[in-house]
Parts: sequence; C-alpha cells; structure tokens
Amino acid sequence: MKLNLTFIALLYVTFIFGQSQTVNGIDLNAPMGYNRVGDLHWSENDNHVVVTYASGFHDVGEEFVSIPNRGTTFIYSVEFDQNGKTYLLGVHEGNNGLTIGALGLHKNDFTYFILVAISPFDYSGTEEEIAIQTAQELGRVIGYMVAGFTIDF
Repeated sequence: MKLNLTFIALLYVTFIFGQSQTVNGIDLNAPMGYNRVGDLHWSENDNHVVVTYASGFHDVGEEFVSIPNRGTTFIYSVEFDQNGKTYLLGVHEGNNGLTIGALGLHKNDFTYFILVAISPFDYSGTEEEIAIQTAQELGRVIGYMVAGFTIDF
C-alpha cells in the first residue's frame, strides 16, 4: 500500500511539474528556463508564456493583434517569416511595464493564441539597450513557441 501511495505521489508531481503539455495532439513547451505554472502557462521570473485556443478558424490579422486588452496599450505590429510562413505579431505595453507579444496561428481546425510577456526590468543599460534586449527576448520566445506548432518531430 505504501508503495502505491508513493507511486501515485510521484505521478502527481510529474504531472504538475512536467514542462511540456499536449493539446489537440501538439506537444507544447516553453523555452529552457521556463517552468510550467498552470494549464498552458509557463513562467521564468517575471516573464510569462500563455497559450489559449478555440476550435475553428478565427481571424488573427491586424485587428486581432492590435486590440489592446484591459491594462495594455498597443504599440505596433510586425510581420516575420518562420519555416516558410508569415506571422503577424502585435506588441503591447502592459500597465505594469511588461512588453507583451500577441500572435495567432491556425493548425488542424483550431486557432491558437500565443501571448508572451517579457519584463524589461530584467535588463540594464540605456533605455534603447533595454528596449533592444527586451525585443530580442520576445522574438526568441515567440519564435520558439511558433516552432512548436510548425515543426513536426
């Protein structure tokens, strides 16, 4: 009986603290250093990655990425190419000072929304240097997350 309780506890800890999570047959994980803290939610210090999804095809164009959320201000949008596809990234600033990237993509009859929040307070230097470092980290994390949807292993 004691062995069974130990095994169940081990499974529970593995389930809660496992880094990857499978949704609709897609194995998702945030970059190294991020820990899963909830359902499709990973964090590293003050930085966060959240994935949500809806069935069907939803518009993920300029209107989607530019709509500010409560507590955010839309800054700009930028297109980037990755693995032969073009994606539109909306960049927002949170009232808390975080830089937030919003991106939507389609796969297998679902629309996925990737939100990444990066803390500029983790960097030092001039205002311009901090902005560049924050943007680089946002691009690295968004690129990693998009690759999780577009590369089949």
